[in-house]
Amino acid sequence: MNAFQMGSYCKLCESRILDEVGLDGKDIICDFVNIDILFNYYGLRKSRRVFEAYLNDEQMEQILDYASSLDDMAVNRNNILWMLRSWDKNRLMEYTNVSNSFIGKEELMEYIRCEFQSRNLINRGYRWIREAAREMFFRIKHFSRIMLVKEILREIPGTKPTSKDRPFLIKRNYEKYRDIPERKRTADDWKKHVYYGIRYYTRNKNSGPVKICYQIEESFKAMTDIVKAASRLTPEEFVSLFPADKEYNGEKYMEKDYFTTMKAVKRFPEGKPIGNGINCFLEEYYNRDVFLFWVNYFSCMGDYDVHCGISDPVENYFRQMERFHASAGNTI
Repeated sequence: MNAFQMGSYCKLCESRILDEVGLDGKDIICDFVNIDILFNYYGLRKSRRVFEAYLNDEQMEQILDYASSLDDMAVNRNNILWMLRSWDKNRLMEYTNVSNSFIGKEELMEYIRCEFQSRNLINRGYRWIREAAREMFFRIKHFSRIMLVKEILREIPGTKPTSKDRPFLIKRNYEKYRDIPERKRTADDWKKHVYYGIRYYTRNKNSGPVKICYQIEESFKAMTDIVKAASRLTPEEFVSLFPADKEYNGEKYMEKDYFTTMKAVKRFPEGKPIGNGINCFLEEYYNRDVFLFWVNYFSCMGDYDVHCGISDPVENYFRQMERFHASAGNTI
């Protein structure tokens, strides 16, 4: 707003945004260090009706166009870095030896140089030490402000650790059991990894207007690990974690219900791990958390194909389903 000589209205505009739109922690966030509100393109669109009280349509369009170009630039750069990360050294060297005939080679060479540096162990260690030192310096410099923010967050409804269903507790427990090495996990650790993982990805969907390949890949790998962990459980153990929802009118509406779920569960041997039939098991299971997790997982596979050009996850899924049904004497 300072660029349009409207700086004197900034504080008033911020107060209206906090009251009428609010902070969502994603598109509109608070910078507690500089005491400022930060927006991306979609946050500006959400707050547009507030900004239009102080800026005319032409000024607002200029701001939105600029923010959109910054978002597009960030997405493109992240996708390029993700692509380079998947290449081996020989393929990267091929691009360093091509001619200077195409536009943007200097920028691409900079990306490739950064990729080579990220694969160097010495450089990786240096960057880790540098980031740790920066974080420590920041914590020391802004210690009083950090403590103030913690006190503020304790007073915000929904953040106090009074229930195991609190979102931040689910996230913390999921990360705790996810980070335990497989060889050190007990049977109880596998169960808790599945329980908290499904609950976490029920609430943290891979949705939003911006799709970045490395985020899609990260979510897909994490959810795939949860599915693999679930395949180690027996049907009885899984049912104890996520009981089938007590709805009985599925036949009337031609959809899943308690009876179809129990029928699907009985197809798997008692007391034995679900194994390769986990995809079929989860697809036919009727529980709200499991259903939302499975929708999110399948959506992530589709994003992998559409936004990253990699169709392997979707194809592997249907191959596994086909093999399971064939081994069970059924057809898809």
